Amino acid sequence: MNQNDIRDFNNETYTVPEGAAIVKELNDRTKHDEDGYNSMAEIGSKVKQLYEYESRTVEQPYYANEAAMIADQGSQTEGLIYRYNAPEISHFVYLGTTTGTIADYDPISQEEIDAFLNSANFQIKELKSKVIDENVDIPAGEINDFADTSFVIEVDNDIVNAIYYDQGYSALLAKYRELKHNGERIFLNMYNSSQNKSVVAEVDSYEMVLNNTICKANLVATGNFAINEADMNVTDVFHLFLPYVGGYESGGPNTISVASEITENTTISGAQKGLNSLYPINSSSDVKITVNKGTYVIGDVINFKRRGSGEVAFHRGENVRLEGYRSLDNIHRLQHKGNLASVVFDRLDGDVLVGTVIGDISKGYTGPVTTSFYGNLREDEVGKSVTVIGMGFSENILISVSENAILNSWTFVSDTEITLNLDAVGDEGDTFDILYDNGDLSTDTVTIIGSLDVPTANIKRYFKFNSNTTDAAGVENGTATNVTYGTGKVNNCIELTGNQSYVILPNHTDLNFGNGTTDSPFSFDFWVKRKIGTGRFLLSKRLSGPSGHQYQIRTDNSGKLIVELFDDSTGGQISVTTVPTLNQDEWLHIAITYDGQSLASGILVYINGVSVSVTTSSQGSYVAMEAFSGDLALGTQSWNLTTSSSWDGDFDEFRVWNIALTLGQIQSILDLNNNGTELL
Repeated sequence: MNQNDIRDFNNETYTVPEGAAIVKELNDRTKHDEDGYNSMAEIGSKVKQLYEYESRTVEQPYYANEAAMIADQGSQTEGLIYRYNAPEISHFVYLGTTTGTIADYDPISQEEIDAFLNSANFQIKELKSKVIDENVDIPAGEINDFADTSFVIEVDNDIVNAIYYDQGYSALLAKYRELKHNGERIFLNMYNSSQNKSVVAEVDSYEMVLNNTICKANLVATGNFAINEADMNVTDVFHLFLPYVGGYESGGPNTISVASEITENTTISGAQKGLNSLYPINSSSDVKITVNKGTYVIGDVINFKRRGSGEVAFHRGENVRLEGYRSLDNIHRLQHKGNLASVVFDRLDGDVLVGTVIGDISKGYTGPVTTSFYGNLREDEVGKSVTVIGMGFSENILISVSENAILNSWTFVSDTEITLNLDAVGDEGDTFDILYDNGDLSTDTVTIIGSLDVPTANIKRYFKFNSNTTDAAGVENGTATNVTYGTGKVNNCIELTGNQSYVILPNHTDLNFGNGTTDSPFSFDFWVKRKIGTGRFLLSKRLSGPSGHQYQIRTDNSGKLIVELFDDSTGGQISVTTVPTLNQDEWLHIAITYDGQSLASGILVYINGVSVSVTTSSQGSYVAMEAFSGDLALGTQSWNLTTSSSWDGDFDEFRVWNIALTLGQIQSILDLNNNGTELL
């Protein structure tokens, strides 16, 4: 179906935006499995009816939302209360009799809700009235008929005397009857769409008729709430809403005043308000409503209706905090054309006026920021970027910190991650609070930890693999071949496939640890996740010819780790093999240290911060490694890049040190990485 078909069928001339809006409205309001939905005649007819209906719709004197109802019924402590966005009921609750506060209520059960929604009388749909005389009994055969398709009114001297309901919502009716017997005033709210008017009747009493299968609501026949028969003609079409419990103003039903349309971005500061006022927003472009405190006070209500196709978004302005459901970016959006939203101010927090946006709001997130992870802040650190993982972040939240730390700035990464730039003012063990304000407030307490027990100045090469092979130590970047990037132990990692997938680090003096006469101390540490069990190379440095061996780290077929150092000039070799094997499909921190003393016993291996047992081996006369010009290959053999013995698994946080790290330093590194903290 296209817009031309719609225009041609109805003999109307619509603009393209009008046509698009009508089609969207049709899609929102019709059932796709309805008979004839795919018929052009049926669709055209529906569009035309819909267009005509929209042109004559007026706002109804019903509560726009629960808060508006509460403001009007603030003294009510029991009974059935409701709110809805006409013409759809969205929420209703039953107040108990013990607390006397709207915050503590007994929700109506799901069974009662189902009965309510399945009842012809309470579904918001077209109901055709059927009029009978007061003295005429309802024919038994018509019970099912009016229960399914209509409701019956009883007339006496041109005044509607009673309305009959089916018993499909017996639990609700029982509560109504109980409330009425206890003296509560109960009103029936109806909208006569045939006559485009609201009808409000007061219930005088309830009774069960026809063998307790039908409930009869006897109406007050005099005063402001008497209903003339002319207001409920035979075959008139009605929307019938959940009864209202409490009391209308003595003068009769409330009515809503409809203000002029808002068509552009608008800042409101107190002039637009009122329980019985409604502010339509009508634009084909997006409209931003900024809410300032201004002259608004506790109890003020602002009601809005979206009439146009453009998005409507509510933004917090000066000295205002807005709570309630909102999109992931913490913006409250009125999501559907034709529906309502209200801003209700209910309390002060210092000078800040706090309100809630309720109604047809896009639901992405509600509630305060919650956090699951903080990077470390150590004493004396200045300008430290601290990663925070959680939920409820957005670019427009407010963040502040208490004493013992200074917040210099912060960066929005996603709705689940931010980065705080902090200075530590306190000492080890001191705490500071971080306050998040995303409409709701939350506070986290963070502890400053001791100085880093890792000599970061001795890091000679550092590859974080955060979607690149940049050297964080600033010496020389690597080159990746056939690698992908995935979720690592700390941020991202490289994923090696075992098939010509590797990273080359160009030869550099920082990668040579011997001169043929003496060796110098060094350490490697990195995270790996091993995916297959056969022997594979983690790293190697060797020329491409038959000579030029320096060092390599690999696994054997059983998964044990082997570290080998070569003296190419003498043919000597020293090595260690771990007693335990490397677990598969699990992140493992590997640290290898060498003291430079030319003995296999000087090679130590740590797995997850624990020194593991090794078997040592020495072959020939080992003096020292040679300083050859071969590149360092990660994940393969440097002299045979097409080997089938390449590493199959993930690789993260690869570092080269010019010292032999101690156990305490390795455990500090492990702790930092486990907390998601990078070393530089």
